[in-house]
Amino acid sequence: MKNLPQKFGKTTVDLKLILSALSAWRKPVNLRVKLYFVTFINLVILSVMSSPVGAQIQEIRALLPQLRRETNVRIFVPRDLTLPGPRIYVDGQGDANGYRINLGTHPQCRANACFTGLLSATRGESPPADFKQVPLSRGITGYYFAHPRRISILYWVYDGVLYGIQLKVDEETVIDIANSAIEETLGN
Repeated sequence: MKNLPQKFGKTTVDLKLILSALSAWRKPVNLRVKLYFVTFINLVILSVMSSPVGAQIQEIRALLPQLRRETNVRIFVPRDLTLPGPRIYVDGQGDANGYRINLGTHPQCRANACFTGLLSATRGESPPADFKQVPLSRGITGYYFAHPRRISILYWVYDGVLYGIQLKVDEETVIDIANSAIEETLGN
């Protein structure tokens, strides 16, 4: 800083211009640093919010005694269920002919906005004829459909009951989850 007046001129006017230019340069740098910092914090928050979070498989398993009292059909539950996004809330209900396990981003979710997934069973139903057939574990045939809202729908029939999984995942993932549920429920 001491050499600046000698380089650019010895008058105080020249010095004031140089100092005001340096002062103006500092403001954008400080602003830039603040923007980088805010951007970094936002990226950290986004990465935490979008990192895989267990879909509360313990909560699903905690529902099993209630569902077993309410339904007479076998309950297929995967070994693990990890979905990207925020915390997943679980609730379920059953009747003599089946059950529903709802997964959503809000408790008691029943709307499209908070829908994350569904595990279901209905006695006496058939899979939709226009769904793509896919092989599942134990020689079971699955019926897959990719819904336009990025929801994978997979059905299979076991013991006269139509089982279904609807999740916001890709085809390979929903098939893996179904295979896990089949193996976990029917044993190795």
